[in-house]
Amino acid sequence: MKRNGASLIKTIGQPSGSAHTAIPIVGIGASAGGLEAFTSLLKGLPSSTGMAFVFVQHMEAAHGSLLPELLHNVSSMPVVKATERMPIAANQVYIAPSNALLSFEAGVLHLTPRQPGSSPHLSIDSFFESLARTAESSAIGVVLSGTGFDGSRGLQAIKAAGGITLAQDEITAQSPEMPNNARLTGCVDISLTPRGIAEELVRIAAHPYFQHEIGQPSEEPASMESDAAFLNICLLLGSVSGVDLHLYKEATLLRRIQRRIALGKHTDLSEYLAYLRENRPELNALMQDVFIHVTAFFRDAESMQVLQQNILRELINAQQPP
Repeated sequence: MKRNGASLIKTIGQPSGSAHTAIPIVGIGASAGGLEAFTSLLKGLPSSTGMAFVFVQHMEAAHGSLLPELLHNVSSMPVVKATERMPIAANQVYIAPSNALLSFEAGVLHLTPRQPGSSPHLSIDSFFESLARTAESSAIGVVLSGTGFDGSRGLQAIKAAGGITLAQDEITAQSPEMPNNARLTGCVDISLTPRGIAEELVRIAAHPYFQHEIGQPSEEPASMESDAAFLNICLLLGSVSGVDLHLYKEATLLRRIQRRIALGKHTDLSEYLAYLRENRPELNALMQDVFIHVTAFFRDAESMQVLQQNILRELINAQQPP
């Protein structure tokens, strides 16, 4: 990590990718009981958040979706059914069709037809993962009521890309299995009621974390105070984790720190530094964000099961005397 923090604050809005306006895109996944939760969430959203909302249900391909018609009267925003190559716009709600997998690439939606009778498709994971690849830190993932584990892997991808992840709380979820499975991965930032999620989305939409253009400098000015705060946060993080951060990309470190600032309702680097010095759980959370790619393997239940049942068992048996 180079110690030239003054230039870093100027480039805080520069994750990888080509320059384009970063509209925050909220992917929302649900299955059983999800319509009620999504309706409640929509009722809590104003018409001008500056975000786009994409709702994906985990359902059989044969089940037709009447959601655009059902939700039109409860939403303050236009509600449309997603179609091939439909561009994403702010302050609009898009509903994924039930007979296709939805993805997001290069600013537009894409549909891949599902084959009848094929194995279950993880439609929520599929969309969330494409959102993470394309929107990066402007991606937001929400898992509402539902059965199964669809959405868990997608939320992990969004968080790894620097986005924000939310899930419905267990008490209000009609079917809590899907949000609970998401929480078990350790990747859920916030758990709230559907109305609480709506309020949180409104708050973070106005936060400077989302007020930038991808590939373009943010309007946040550099200062000696912010420069020193950034460097001290990195020093604090390195001293506690025991990891040398010199080889980490500065822009990535800044974006991870800004993500935690947005989640914690802090205003700037100096305030966040003071909070970190007094709050070890938050410092641990920041470490998890910074090292998320490094530790992903150890949070993958399937990988750990294979390691335990197959690889480790063979290694132990090979060490036993004949």
